Order: sequence, then structure tokens, then C-alpha cells
Amino acid sequence: MYMGTAAPPSAAGPAAADEPINLPPMVPVGRRLSVLQFSQRQIEFVFRARRELGEVFRFRGLIPGDPVVTSHPDHVRSLFTAKPELAPSITAESPLRPIVGPNSVLTANGPRHLRQRKLLLPPFHGEAIERYAAMIREVADRSIDGWPVGEPFPLGHRMQAITLDVIMSGIFGVEGRPPRGTPEHRMRLTVKHLANASTSWWAKIGELMNVGHAEPVGPMRQALGLLDGATYPIIEARRRADDLDERADILSMLMTAQTEDGELLSDQELRDELLTLVLAGFETTANSLAWTWSGCCAPRRPTSGYGQRSAMATAPTTSRRRSPRGCDRGP
Repeated sequence: MYMGTAAPPSAAGPAAADEPINLPPMVPVGRRLSVLQFSQRQIEFVFRARRELGEVFRFRGLIPGDPVVTSHPDHVRSLFTAKPELAPSITAESPLRPIVGPNSVLTANGPRHLRQRKLLLPPFHGEAIERYAAMIREVADRSIDGWPVGEPFPLGHRMQAITLDVIMSGIFGVEGRPPRGTPEHRMRLTVKHLANASTSWWAKIGELMNVGHAEPVGPMRQALGLLDGATYPIIEARRRADDLDERADILSMLMTAQTEDGELLSDQELRDELLTLVLAGFETTANSLAWTWSGCCAPRRPTSGYGQRSAMATAPTTSRRRSPRGCDRGP
């Protein structure tokens, strides 16, 4: 909120037992309308309240006590450095919980969160990241080689395809498109179809129906049933693999990861972490890539969603990969 200027100091930290606490102003909207506006237009809701009420305000939500929102750096610093018992996390109240479950690193709290984080560390150490980077380059090069030359094409679908191929390779260890009839192929199709349907009116209704629920209900429950129908067979088949210790994909490494007591992740925990990685990384990454291309190739038409493949040239190295040299910006 403070762009290029220092924020004026503001009192922050634990209050004394006898110190009176003045509650910040409340957004003058009823609970139902407040929940609806916040869930559907969160950024617009928060920025408008900040403009009208100041940098600290409350609004009527589903969390007991009503949420308090602050944008002051002193307050943020105090919250992040406070003891957990003084500023408990509401991660378990996340709207993602009905989707990714209670065992995800995004929704777990306290000791369980620390346990999940430790088990997730092996797939993301330095050597593994280098392998993933090389794999991402190969996937991108393979996709770019199939782009049309000299004619416009929609970027969104191309970026989704690259992102899905990276997910299938990095997380599940499937090189290229998974064969038809396999659980991995079913997972790929399900993620693609659900992502395309996520902006539909019934998806919005399903999202609202799940506000305040720990377990999925309505259309979201049906959609997650499709994902689970692909996820659990993948987990079951991978547990039977003879080369589990030799594989470098994230799923295999999660299966072999152990706590200090030798405890392994259960199928439910694996499912929750897999959906976290797949769903949190798919649409956001694909959209970011599409907007990046749009900004680079069509700065005068940033909302067009179209890009044009330029001529491809061999890089001045021993590698035989080809990379785009630039974009035709047009008139």
C-alpha cells in the first residue's frame, strides 16, 4: 500500500492485560453480502475497504470474531514474528481445504505443518531443482517446435499444454503425453477439463456452496471425485513399482520420504499434497506464462491473448535445441 514511500510508524504487538483495545471500523455490509463479495472479488473488496476505512478494518465473515485486515508494515511484521499462541494461524480455515484436504502443507497447522514441510523437502533440494529446470526446457522446446510460423494463434491453450506436460513429467514421472487408458492420462484430461470449467457459472456456485465447509459439497465434491478417481490409482500403481528408490519424480520421492521416526506419508496425505502441487501450479502458471508472452509480443494489445511464433534459429552452443529469438510485434 506504500509505493515508494515509508509508512508512518504504527503501534503493533501484544497489548497489556489492562490496556483497552479499540476495534477498527467495520465494513458496512451484511454478513451474507460481505462473504459473497469477498469470495468473488477479493482484491476489489479489500482495496475499496482500505480506501474508505483506512489501513485497518474488519468485515463480517464466517470466521468467529470477524476477520481484521491490515496493510501496515509494522502490523504485518508483528504478526509474522509473534508467538503462535498470541497470533494463531487460520490456515485450517482456508477455502482451499475442501479441495486439497487437511493434510496439505497449505492447510495444515502447527506440528503437522512442520512434519509435512520436512517430508516435502527432498523433492526440492538443489540437485532435484536442476533436473526439473532441464526437464522444463525440454518440454518447452518440444512444444515450441510445433508452433505455427507466420500466423497468429491463441497462447492460453499452448501455455496450458506446456504446464500440464511439466506437471506430468516432474510430479508423476511421465515423459511426453501419457498413454491413453492410463491413470496418468485420465489425470491429465481431468485437470484440463476442470480448469476450463472453473470460470463457468456452476463452478462459481459450487465455490460459494463450499464457503465455510471443511469437506467438499455440491459440484465441487463431484469434481474432486473425478480427480480422486485418477489420483488414487496412480498412487496404488506407484507403490507397486520395483524401481521406486531410483525414480526422480516428486511422487516417488514423496513415497520414500520418512520422518525421524521412520513414518511414511499415507495415501490420503499423498493425495492431498499431489492435488496441492497440481492444482496450485497449473492454472496460475499457465496464465502467468500467457500474460508474459502477451506483454512481450503485443504490448499495445495486452488483452489479445495471441502471440506469433518467430523464426527459430540454432543456439550458438553445442546443443541442438532451438529457442525463439524474438517476437513480431506487428504495426
